[in-house]
Amino acid sequence: MPMNNTNIQIGTEGPSGSQEVSGDVLHPSHHDSPWLMAISTAATPNLWNTNGRITNGTNTIPDIIMGDVEGTYNDSHANNSNTAAQLLNDQTYYANIDSLHVPSARSQENKDRQCLIPENWGELNKQIRQRNKPPKLTHSAKFTRSNVTIASQNINERDKNKSMSSAGHKFNYMKRVVDEKRIGVFAWQETHMDHIAASQFNNIYGKWFKLFNSGHPIKPNSTAGVSILLNKKYVDTENVKEYGLIEGHAIMLVIPSHRGETINILNIYAPNTPLERERMWARLWHCYLENPELPFPTETLGDWNFVEDIKDRTSNKEETVPLSFVCLKALFHMQDGWRTTFSDANEYTCFQKRTNLTEELEELTRTERQSQQNIQNLWHKFKIDITAEEGKIETYLREEADRQKAQSEARYDIEGESLKTDYWTRSTKEYHLRNTINEFKTKENDSTVPCFETRPKRMAKMARDYHEATRYVDVSNDEYGRMMCTEEVLEKCDARLSQNEYNEMNNYQPPGTWPP
Repeated sequence: MPMNNTNIQIGTEGPSGSQEVSGDVLHPSHHDSPWLMAISTAATPNLWNTNGRITNGTNTIPDIIMGDVEGTYNDSHANNSNTAAQLLNDQTYYANIDSLHVPSARSQENKDRQCLIPENWGELNKQIRQRNKPPKLTHSAKFTRSNVTIASQNINERDKNKSMSSAGHKFNYMKRVVDEKRIGVFAWQETHMDHIAASQFNNIYGKWFKLFNSGHPIKPNSTAGVSILLNKKYVDTENVKEYGLIEGHAIMLVIPSHRGETINILNIYAPNTPLERERMWARLWHCYLENPELPFPTETLGDWNFVEDIKDRTSNKEETVPLSFVCLKALFHMQDGWRTTFSDANEYTCFQKRTNLTEELEELTRTERQSQQNIQNLWHKFKIDITAEEGKIETYLREEADRQKAQSEARYDIEGESLKTDYWTRSTKEYHLRNTINEFKTKENDSTVPCFETRPKRMAKMARDYHEATRYVDVSNDEYGRMMCTEEVLEKCDARLSQNEYNEMNNYQPPGTWPP
């Protein structure tokens, strides 16, 4: 399953809008198994007005009319802009999201959707942003990297019929992917794992990783499920704060990062049906309304089962963006990291296996030119050829991985659990983070206040200049003094050349010189 890498710089939440998603975002090639990925991060606030609709790619707030919630509705709330604290105590204004009745008739779906988000949610978002203050994390004594690779994948259920420790299990392949791509944080969706399976995973792979899992409350081994995998080699896994927002659908980790900062990863797996998706976004929004200590995510990713921009869809089918999603997006100050970075690129994270897809596209774009040198035909042939080459490369990489796996198993059978070599002790050794130099002390001024350099390029130049200078320490440039030191050393040598040796060296000529 080869991957394409998109390098995106690391960042945290801020009002400037210049911070983006961190690390390498992985998205599949067009011939891979289905993947879904959505990346969001903090962006410039106040992106929406109060009376618009989502049209022509412009994100604005749609209008909404309040409806009945299980027969309880107070008409006086329609234009009331109460505070968040007052609305929390008003049970007639909010719906109980878990007890909403989904009607069988399609005509009544809109009535149920109207009660998920209040009318004045824009004002409530401002109050939530000002009110929520998450508790501080325990200070981490470990050195952490200044950047980290973040990835997301829908693993389409774990291999329940295989042992996790077997070589052919899906998690064994995922471990190899994490090692090759140097992934620090890996978000999984549709894991189908309960707490027993998650504990078994940590027992087997705990030397390298730490898994945080949230399973479905009723059927954890057959539906939904979200997990976040942390690589002990690149991130601090001991001081992580876990928030289980919606069981089986949303989990958030607050991870200690570089120089006292944190990375807040929110992993979401949305339901398949539109109404259930809208209810889930509303439940997430209500989590922040009701919990003032809940931190806001800096990176939001997962399998959302819908996309906002029509450019990201494999078909031209229109999708209505739920109001609850728009409300949550405004609360988080999120923006689409992929679409913001690559505004015109057409890449799909989910591939539908239809063999005639390319031919259909060619038929739609065909013109009157039917010669063999038609640029469309040449481009079509090139895509087929390059796909075949990619298949050969994938086959070679798989064979090479199988060969390395066989060699590793054979070596373990010979040297494993033996003290004849250091193979056993080295294979069970736990990985530790390398020490990181955060700053250099400079000598630019003569003041008593020390100055430090934190820019990587200048730090590298300072290190290079220092090591270059050490080559000439205690080396004299005086030619006469150097000659006198040489004679003094030679006088202390007792060995002398004989006359024959002297003549032989005096007449010596290297091979290939003229005359012979």
